[in-house]
Amino acid sequence: MQNIFTALIFALLLTGCASAVNTTTSTVQAPEKHYTSIMTLVANIDADFSQLDSTTYEKYFKGKFNNLEQSRYRSQMENALFSALRENQVQVIGSSQVFKVNDSVGYSQFLKEVQKAGVDGILFVNRKYQGITLTKTNDTNDANLYTEQDGTRVVFHSYLINPQTLKPVWYANTTASYDMAESTLARQLQKKLKQQNYINTPLVQ
Repeated sequence: MQNIFTALIFALLLTGCASAVNTTTSTVQAPEKHYTSIMTLVANIDADFSQLDSTTYEKYFKGKFNNLEQSRYRSQMENALFSALRENQVQVIGSSQVFKVNDSVGYSQFLKEVQKAGVDGILFVNRKYQGITLTKTNDTNDANLYTEQDGTRVVFHSYLINPQTLKPVWYANTTASYDMAESTLARQLQKKLKQQNYINTPLVQ
């Protein structure tokens, strides 16, 4: 799993860090049909994963995707995803519509609510780094060597998860300017998911 995102970050760096936003993606399983309903999960976790199993959930997700501390940011991200994906005829259900703030949600209850919602996919957005700028070093021996410095950049890791297998079918790695980062990310995910045929083409273009 770490290798996937390492490769995505490397590809992202090569595209140029000076632009306002960059997104690289990796397809694990090509879509067999368009996703028409998606539940969003928004949290800050310090891990990458290859399956949303009970161990991963208990260690990294429980108490984080519905906590009070991140409720405002989570609401902003959910609203941005709703606004972007509805153009593609995708019904978006935010986790905050299903799970109460600070409720202790066990793994079996979490799965029950996801199944009850009847969604085709789970879109998990993980804000990995905030206030990071990636810049080239002055080392002339390695033109592709970058360092992290304080700045106004945000890095997101996004996962589209199959609710039946609970495994990611698609990954995205995005760097965006801090200003309007949520709406920028939502538009990037909409664009990439449409281009790679995971969601419908908008009714009006």
